[in-house]
Parts: sequence; structure tokens; C-alpha cells
Amino acid sequence: MTKPKVPISSRPMLPRFLEFVAHGTSVGKSLLATFACLIYVQLGYQPILIRIESRAVRRDGADVAIDTEDFARSAQLPGGVAGVLQPLFSALGRQRKSGPR
Repeated sequence: MTKPKVPISSRPMLPRFLEFVAHGTSVGKSLLATFACLIYVQLGYQPILIRIESRAVRRDGADVAIDTEDFARSAQLPGGVAGVLQPLFSALGRQRKSGPR
């Protein structure tokens, strides 16, 4: 993403993890996640936007996209559920190596 605009010492304390879930579709989860991501960027953070959704859904702007269909067949995949979530772990590892921003 972009370089921080606000020094670390003057940033407001915000949650490090946000999760938007709902049982139904078209309830605004993606809208809320994108809005929260943009707020974090404006405050100088470098958020990672992760979307765990069906392949049938457009995932614009996601840094990491994980297909829900892979969870259904995770028993047959190398590594099981951990293998399905590997893109998430890789993104978190890259962010950690880059240090606080």
C-alpha cells in the first residue's frame, strides 16, 4: 500500500484485527471492510484486506483472496485447512517482517 502519512507515535489506537461476518449475502460486509480499510490507510496504517468468499463473488481490492470452496474439500488438499489458509499466513508474515508502520 502507501507509505504511512502519520507518525506511529501520533496514531490513534485502533484494533489490529477486524472481522465482518454475516449469515446472508448482500448485507454490506464488503462495503464495511473496504470502508474500514480506507480509514486505516488514511490514519497511516498499512492494512491487509483478506476476503474469504466464493469464487463466484468479485473480490476487488483484496490483498488476499481465499475461496470458500477450498474449505469444503480441505480434507483432500495438502495441509488440510492450514493449506487453504496459507495465503493468509504468508501475507501476515510479510507484514510482520516489514515492521511496524
